[in-house]
Amino acid sequence: MLRTLPHGASELADYFNYGSALNEREILGAVVAELLIKGEQVNHHTLIARLSQLLADETDAVKVDVCRCVLERVIQKTPGES
Repeated sequence: MLRTLPHGASELADYFNYGSALNEREILGAVVAELLIKGEQVNHHTLIARLSQLLADETDAVKVDVCRCVLERVIQKTPGES
């Protein structure tokens, strides 16, 4: 089934497809895949919640920094919150 992206999602996808660090794309992709496998919706709310949880659970400083960057980008692209 083909779904349309909600407002802001296409810009977010563009950021992670072009010019961003591979690690950021990997983290976002893993979070999206995890949400889909669990049958959850993929939206700004679920992405922010899961990335926040990753930040709280992660102990590796480099991974924390990359997760923080991904979370910041998702928050920046959240509709109505800019």
